[in-house]
Amino acid sequence: MRIARLLFAVSTAATLTTALEAQGRPLPTPRDDQARLRTAVEAAGSRMEMAYNRGEIEGFVRPYSDDVWVFPPNAQPFQGRQAAFDFFQRGYDEGFRNLQLTTTGLDRHGTMAYETGTFTGEMTPAGQPRQADNGKYVHVWKRSSNGDWHIHFAMWNSNNPPAPAR
Repeated sequence: MRIARLLFAVSTAATLTTALEAQGRPLPTPRDDQARLRTAVEAAGSRMEMAYNRGEIEGFVRPYSDDVWVFPPNAQPFQGRQAAFDFFQRGYDEGFRNLQLTTTGLDRHGTMAYETGTFTGEMTPAGQPRQADNGKYVHVWKRSSNGDWHIHFAMWNSNNPPAPAR
């Protein structure tokens, strides 16, 4: 009985000490929250470009939400992760390689975050010389109920002039 009381006292003291220490810690500031978001977005971008450059398009579209809207240049917008997979797989199959993404801006309002960035890549169509491409993009990220961030909207375009009409 004495041992049970002693164990109860020790565990109660440990619990109270932990609770008091937690209360003494400052709550995260908006700056801390913004830094964590930026780290998460940049890490996702790094994983996306690595997956794409290995030809693992499933890994590239993993951060996309199930109902993502994609607005590619010179094409009709489409919705859904599977449609995004099909689109980017075609691009990879047609020779787009060496994708690099760079986040240039990030802002957050509630459960939405707005990322701007630049990209570079190379297109090597069959039987043609390699063509460098660069441009800019916008991703709108949406936070899910479990706290994960997913790309809900994606749009980009090239800084290069359009190809001449044939």
